[in-house]
Amino acid sequence: MLAALGGPVQFVSLVPAGTGDGPMRVATFEAGDPAADAFVARSDREGRASYYSLNVVREGLGKKATKADIVAARGVHVDMDPPADGSPFDRPAALALLAGLPIPPSFIVNSGNGLQPVWLFDRPVHDLDQVEGINRQLIKLTGGDACFNIDRLLRVPGSINTPTAKKAAAGRVPVSAEFIG
Repeated sequence: MLAALGGPVQFVSLVPAGTGDGPMRVATFEAGDPAADAFVARSDREGRASYYSLNVVREGLGKKATKADIVAARGVHVDMDPPADGSPFDRPAALALLAGLPIPPSFIVNSGNGLQPVWLFDRPVHDLDQVEGINRQLIKLTGGDACFNIDRLLRVPGSINTPTAKKAAAGRVPVSAEFIG
């Protein structure tokens, strides 16, 4: 899946909120670099969360990208999580909704508790405000979370989704994030 993004991809490893301390780790990998797998495996062993930047970050960036650090968009995304009220997430209905859109996602990641569909562009897009506008429209179409920002991090498929302390207290347990297709 990350190979589909082309070019270097920024990975970020974080300690989930309320579960301990530790510095954020950031690294950039080319598609297929085995060091990316080692980065994620180390994060999983340490109970950290692994994310990637869908979009292109400026070269040589040694910190998590902010909006000002994004130089082009590779695609748009939605984050579809379980309802905040604790009711169950209807994954089959969400997948059916996504499949029924006029343009289905390029791929979907089961983030461990929700879904992260991504629509890739044919080429990098530099109008980042327009891309955020498309993200907002996708949120309206899908009922996704308010995660429209161009510097949004997405869950790395194959990593362990370790819940924050608040989510763990509500009964969530670590679960694997998976590439759906």
